[in-house]
Amino acid sequence: MISVIITAHDRKNFLLDAVNSVLNQTLPRNEYEILVVKNFSDFDQYLESNGIYTYYTDAKATGEKVALGIDKSHGEILCFLDDDDMFLSNKLETVKMEFNADIAFYNNSKIFIDEQGKEIGRENKHRIEYSDKNIRTAKKFLSNMSFNLSSECIKRDIVDTDKLRYIGYSIDVVMAYFGLNSRGRLIIDEKPLTLFRLHSGNYFVYNRKYTLSEFIEKNRKDYEFGSKISERIKTNFKNTFVGKLAFLEYIADSFYFTIYDSTSLNNRLKALLLAIKYMNSAKDITSIKLVGASLLFLINPNLLYKKLYERYMKKVS
Repeated sequence: MISVIITAHDRKNFLLDAVNSVLNQTLPRNEYEILVVKNFSDFDQYLESNGIYTYYTDAKATGEKVALGIDKSHGEILCFLDDDDMFLSNKLETVKMEFNADIAFYNNSKIFIDEQGKEIGRENKHRIEYSDKNIRTAKKFLSNMSFNLSSECIKRDIVDTDKLRYIGYSIDVVMAYFGLNSRGRLIIDEKPLTLFRLHSGNYFVYNRKYTLSEFIEKNRKDYEFGSKISERIKTNFKNTFVGKLAFLEYIADSFYFTIYDSTSLNNRLKALLLAIKYMNSAKDITSIKLVGASLLFLINPNLLYKKLYERYMKKVS
């Protein structure tokens, strides 16, 4: 059986779209269950009438909601859906066909939609399979992923709900780490099976054009939060196969928080030390970029901001 866990916190206007997309699957209804974890009672009657399990929690962290859903679920395969996203009708049938005895983790491509559900773009992916348990190729596999929990499915028996509760956020990354730590195969699939909604309340407002000062402040806040979460991930995956990857992610997040937080001499020296620390652990293209950025930050912070901002503007133009 497949368990689909839908999570919502406060936001109500898209939830029924998400639920109905899971109800309208080509996979027979008796082959999957739907669980909704939310902090409001709206739609309970509709959900119950459609055989959907509903669980209430005030917990804001995604990890706590997902963990609760997993604890209450019965499926051997777990799929996840944010309240503002949707599944295409063949999603679960495809997942069932893809998963076999050695598949541990599955990530599908997605279609971007606007607030009204109109398509505005598609990911350009190609299929990648990973199974060799090599840190370098594992890092490359992750770099090809477009993280989004609504595009992920995973074998139930490799998930640690205690870790989900402790880490709290970036659960899409954590699920990939669970997959890499298992002995199974991981798949990035080019098939678009998720509708990913971009809207005013969404963290991912890709086309928003910030001023330079807004750009710096947004990144400062993002990396401050990101470094706290990546530290939790690092702690929880220490002494595991992905422990080094988690460590490198934490160093990178700390590096970017440092450069966006302040241009003080102390921060400029700290950024250089973090870049060197990263390079000592991984001699790859990322380490070269971090060292180069740290040297420019040491000499001319404003020029580094200008270059980072120009790169951002190219992406959103």
